[in-house]
Amino acid sequence: LTVHRVARVKPRMLGRALRGAAVATVVTPTVAAAALYAADRPMFEAYTRIGRCAVVAGALVLDYRAVAAANKGASPLAAREAITAAHTRGGERLHALCEANGGVYIKLGQHVALLDYLVPEPYLKALRPLFDCAPRTAWPLVREVLEMELGASVESLFADFEQEPIASASLAQVHRARSLVDGCALAVKVQHPALRNMARTEIALLEVLVRVVRVVEPSFGFQWLVDEVKFNLPLELDFRNEARNGAISRTLLARRFDEETLRVPGVHAALSSERVLTMDWEEGVPATDAASLSALGLDPREVSRLLGQVWGEMCFGSGWVHCDPHPGNILVRVGVGGRPQLVLLDHGLYRQGDDTLRLQ
Repeated sequence: LTVHRVARVKPRMLGRALRGAAVATVVTPTVAAAALYAADRPMFEAYTRIGRCAVVAGALVLDYRAVAAANKGASPLAAREAITAAHTRGGERLHALCEANGGVYIKLGQHVALLDYLVPEPYLKALRPLFDCAPRTAWPLVREVLEMELGASVESLFADFEQEPIASASLAQVHRARSLVDGCALAVKVQHPALRNMARTEIALLEVLVRVVRVVEPSFGFQWLVDEVKFNLPLELDFRNEARNGAISRTLLARRFDEETLRVPGVHAALSSERVLTMDWEEGVPATDAASLSALGLDPREVSRLLGQVWGEMCFGSGWVHCDPHPGNILVRVGVGGRPQLVLLDHGLYRQGDDTLRLQ
């Protein structure tokens, strides 16, 4: 009887029902998204970013599966060229994803770009430009963070404060200021305000996504990256931790290097907090900028030798190792007698190696 009645449904009524179902399929998620946007915009933005991640993860999995299927029985050279092309497409997708999502994702992309011992070269090449791609927070929001964290107006805290940042990174931006006490130049690192909420919600959602993709594609092994971010990001977002790390590093490295050879910027504790870090202003050029080093009359080989000595002391001496030594965090300038002097910046992330590892 039921089958008979369904068979007698008029085509016009069936068409209306199908159109209604299609409209409901589109409208219901749209209404839900609009409601979430109105009720909790940070969570809406988090789900949007995770949605982009899901799309890119799916595209990567499908691309590599298609390449594997298309190259069964192909010559080793042809298979290698096909997988390299897939790596290139994957790197471009990840770069676009990191730029679109910003914040923590730029930091993730920068981290992957340093793993030249693990990640294929096309990914490294695509992600390296992220070191020069960082968001900038507008001055009104910077002022809000400063005054909330330090408990007073900017004008009562600094003799002068430049509203335009002189540098911006994935987690924070740096402004130049002058001390009220002695007029000396200061570097004030201010955390991007959106990161606190992003860190709280994003990592858990990202971990769920990685686990789901791993079920679909077991070879998709990125859980290690999520684990690292879960451990490291809270440390990097607390600038009090960076101040402590810098003080420890200064003390340990002073056993071998004097301040004319190696400089760790001093921290002004009264003008620092969890999201604001005020340090001595330090000049210099990136350690990898050979042209600038030569213009200063410095021998790049001597700079390289000094870098090796400093990191050798960290790895095999104290075991207290700076974990973010990209070019922007190591400055070089002319020291006493025309010798190079290193300036070591960004002490947010360190690892203490145990004696067994150091001896091995």
